[in-house]
Amino acid sequence: MTSPEADYLIQLLRASLYQQRPDPAPDHLDWDLLYRLACRHAVEVMVYYAVLQLENPSQTVVAKLKECTCRQVMKDVTRDYEMDRILQAFEQAEIDCMPLKGYLMRKLYPKTEMRYMSDFDILADPSQLKTSRAILKQLDYEVYRYDSHHDIFYLKGFPMYVELHKVLIIGKLEDYFGIGFSRASLQDGARHIYQLSKEDYFIYIISHMAYHFAQGGIGVRPVLDIRVYLDHYQPEMDMEYIKKELEKNGLWTFASYLMELSAVWFLQQQGNDFLQQVADYILRSMVLGTKENSRVLEAARNYQEDGNYDTAKRKALWKIIFLPGEQMQLLYPVLKRHPVLFPACHLHRWIKILVCRKQNLRRLYDTATVANEEISQIKQMYKTMGVDHL
Repeated sequence: MTSPEADYLIQLLRASLYQQRPDPAPDHLDWDLLYRLACRHAVEVMVYYAVLQLENPSQTVVAKLKECTCRQVMKDVTRDYEMDRILQAFEQAEIDCMPLKGYLMRKLYPKTEMRYMSDFDILADPSQLKTSRAILKQLDYEVYRYDSHHDIFYLKGFPMYVELHKVLIIGKLEDYFGIGFSRASLQDGARHIYQLSKEDYFIYIISHMAYHFAQGGIGVRPVLDIRVYLDHYQPEMDMEYIKKELEKNGLWTFASYLMELSAVWFLQQQGNDFLQQVADYILRSMVLGTKENSRVLEAARNYQEDGNYDTAKRKALWKIIFLPGEQMQLLYPVLKRHPVLFPACHLHRWIKILVCRKQNLRRLYDTATVANEEISQIKQMYKTMGVDHL
């Protein structure tokens, strides 16, 4: 069951989203825990605007939330300028591109800083990759990492990352979307900046959430995104088209549950026991899930109802030690052209872990000791949610 702090967090988010005064805080509320929850789910700004309406909040926590909010407001202004600068540079260089995720969602919130973002995701024509990289370097961005999914750059002297995506989404949903431009149209007045229709964008954000849910869970903010998007666009969207397209990928059940949960949390509709289980799981997570979730999922994926838990754990450990080919190719793009290098890349990965990321060794122990009951519960929840195929 959720805690009083988690329940009150949802109430504060609802009040902030709809510009209402929240109910007084419950007696004996742990304000420090509430603050930590807000940070875990990247909703500190929304919580700050809500607690300002309270009569006697913790002044220590209010001060922390105010500091977070002021910092995000300053970053929001700079990032807004930077994102427009990048898009205009791509437009002038005649590079087909499409801004993704937070860039669009933030504009639907009452204040853009409520939906702050740590990076700018942009799909760019992969055939023009060399030119795209050169433009970002000209704009004072430096290379952080290249991989087969995206190139990551950061702005000198400012915490602004740009993820230059080569496909709209990776994994088992990549075939449906392709690169992504085939489902898009040009923005008004633009020659090379694309956008998805309202329906296809909703399908995209659901698919993106499903991918992360299957990898390690999602936090509160993706559910918020669904509610905000539906509040703005549901009356004008073709929901039958959305249902049909999501059913093609086996994601309509997942989408239905998240839409229902968003209505329970933010429209105060009646829920049920299963939705409460999903809510508890999400509230225990972070924005894009947790490593604790992923270790259970690794075992759950390998557990068959007529098998045994020890076998599932051994298979999960093996996949951690020797990542599957698809994941290795994301880390080492050279493997697509030279698969003979797989052993060398596995060795390189483990040397890096032993030298620089020893904390990852904890994941092996956690996977080996995960409770059997936890595996069974997660397996059943993912099956019911309809994402066990991802």
